[in-house]
Amino acid sequence: ILNECDLIRQEQKGREIYYQLEIEKMKEIDEWLSQYRKIWEMRFSQLDELLSTLKK
Repeated sequence: ILNECDLIRQEQKGREIYYQLEIEKMKEIDEWLSQYRKIWEMRFSQLDELLSTLKK
């Protein structure tokens, strides 16, 4: 799957197969995920505040 998504590059030399991570593709994924990461961090912070309030 990683190969099909161009996240890794595969090179065969004789019997050995070498894999190399495609950094630029990983950066694209990280940028896309960052928007969702911010949302979830905010939600967990709100949940933490609520739980702290309920404990009191």
